[in-house]
Amino acid sequence: MKKQRTELGPDCKMHLRGVEDTVYLLSGKWKTIIISHLYFAGKMRFMDLKRQLEKVAAKTLSKELKELEMNNLVSRTQNNTMPVTVDYELQILEKVFMMLSTPCPNGVLITEMNYSETEINN
Repeated sequence: MKKQRTELGPDCKMHLRGVEDTVYLLSGKWKTIIISHLYFAGKMRFMDLKRQLEKVAAKTLSKELKELEMNNLVSRTQNNTMPVTVDYELQILEKVFMMLSTPCPNGVLITEMNYSETEINN
């Protein structure tokens, strides 16, 4: 007996794309933990965040923060102090919370928002 192939509808494809985009944005062992710390603590300096995340290496934390910044989820502010200090905070709390609470359609929305922000900035 031949197995029938099931076609996915456009709504289902959109939801699946949203899940894939959300997983891609939050891929990495530490991203959701970093977002959680920034959500509850607000603006944090790099070393304060490093102290909170005892098990993560500084190089890994820096890499994860750069990726979150590239995806417009975290903003980075370099302070004019001696020595130089850097603050990180969630850029748009509603965007991050929306993505974490229901990933299906929101991953698509966040991806589209990032593309439109990139087009506006360029």
